[in-house]
Amino acid sequence: IRDILKKFPAEVMRVFLLSAHYRSPIDYTEQNILNANTSLERYYETKKRAKDCDKTKVELEELSVKLSKYKDDFKLAMDDDLNSAKVIGSVFELVRLLNKAIDEGKLSAAQYDLFINLMNETHEVIGSFGTDPDVYLTELKSKGISDSGISEEEILKLIDDRKQARLDKNFGRADEVRDELANKGIQLKDNPDGSTSWTVI
Repeated sequence: IRDILKKFPAEVMRVFLLSAHYRSPIDYTEQNILNANTSLERYYETKKRAKDCDKTKVELEELSVKLSKYKDDFKLAMDDDLNSAKVIGSVFELVRLLNKAIDEGKLSAAQYDLFINLMNETHEVIGSFGTDPDVYLTELKSKGISDSGISEEEILKLIDDRKQARLDKNFGRADEVRDELANKGIQLKDNPDGSTSWTVI
């Protein structure tokens, strides 16, 4: 556990353990820990998208139905011999629908508020899913780059260098920067608004 916590936030370990029923064998491998990490990163990236996007008056009906049923589904799962794996599945079904609502411009402020409240209540019980997305993603990055030999300041400087190279139409240099970061385990993502975000791979 100490070794895992050097590389990942504690929530990764919780989600890994809760993704299997407590009476079932759990297969501890580095790949399964990485899978839990990837799932949580996707969850918090979606939560950040929801936080930052423009809310609409039109609602995705599928999401409204799932949100209205979530608390009952949670209680049924926990009453079913503490079936935490089913809870995790319900959370990621919400994530799928949340992304769909954002993509289609159908996420209302009411839906977002209800989602946040439900996730906060979930966090109180299982210790996951209630962290502020900016806080979680920042912690994940800081842990991820600890073994990469590069600091966040250096990453941001290289991203700026790449942006300037692209403006100068020096695409060879832009590719060099991307490859240099990739070799250190840093993956870049160019966003529709022209910004560039990065994650640890």
